[in-house]
Amino acid sequence: MALAESPYAEPAQDTYGEGGAVALLEERMRTLSGRASTLFVTKGMIAQMAALRVWTTRTGRPTVAVHRLSHLDYDEEGAVEALHPIRFQRIGDAALPFTVEDLQALGELPGAVSVELPLRRAGYRLTPFADLEAIADWCWANKVPLHIDGARAYGAAVAYGRPLSEIAAMASSIYLSFYKELGGLAGCVLAGDEDFLAECAPWINRQAGVIYREFPLAIAALDGLDAHLGRLEEYADRARAIAAAVNAVDGAYTGPVVPHTGGFQIFLEVDADRADPALEKLTRQTGIWISPGFYRANREGHCCFDVEIGAASAALEPQAWADHIGKLIELAR
Repeated sequence: MALAESPYAEPAQDTYGEGGAVALLEERMRTLSGRASTLFVTKGMIAQMAALRVWTTRTGRPTVAVHRLSHLDYDEEGAVEALHPIRFQRIGDAALPFTVEDLQALGELPGAVSVELPLRRAGYRLTPFADLEAIADWCWANKVPLHIDGARAYGAAVAYGRPLSEIAAMASSIYLSFYKELGGLAGCVLAGDEDFLAECAPWINRQAGVIYREFPLAIAALDGLDAHLGRLEEYADRARAIAAAVNAVDGAYTGPVVPHTGGFQIFLEVDADRADPALEKLTRQTGIWISPGFYRANREGHCCFDVEIGAASAALEPQAWADHIGKLIELAR
């Protein structure tokens, strides 16, 4: 019903991504990203595999330098290396974004470099802006394409205090998601030069990234831009307040201590096997759902879960978060 009542439901339906709300979305993202061309894609991983395939084909070097906890590698069952003649060069410290020194230490030029902003698996940590500039300068000087995995780049731009277009201009291409910070249903845009996207289009199609009607995803993305883009600073401020409250709870801590964006991780000094049933029990008791579950942390007997603050989670006061976490720990122990 919400999609049907959206003002963006007025245009005619698209056909395989041509026209309608999809065209409106691509136009808006050209303005927002400052890039010459944008292409809506139904799934981010498909878009990014196409981008890496094009860049490594152009350079003639089938390698991509990525952080060792990169989403491209960590969460996709080895999709890039399984489906494409591409080999990842995994660099950097597991707890921190990689630096230009890590690229220099490779001893050879990769076919492309991908930077994830922010780095989700490392607590949504951001590459410091000076480091991002150094990486971009190194890539441009060495004619190595820089691709930004910008799943949450809107919040990164807010944290940097810079327009998204400035971030996008540093890279050869950038991927921007519509559901991770904006509450959309799915989908993304790939932004870059027109000839680059023309080369990506066949690979997107070959990977089944084009469907007959894409307009519901585009309508949700446009609504999400309207609803959430202007609130990302508020979400980040609330994340920091929640983290401060949680860090005062015995047996809990956050990573990082002060969140860089609206995303961070909460760690509990209990095993995941005990935390999961405790979470289910507490959720039934209170009606408050804070996580789908836990995964094991690097420390023995500790577990953690991701938090991404949006409109719903921001409605729960920081002290209420802390009290809830405290009850969860008591139940788990």
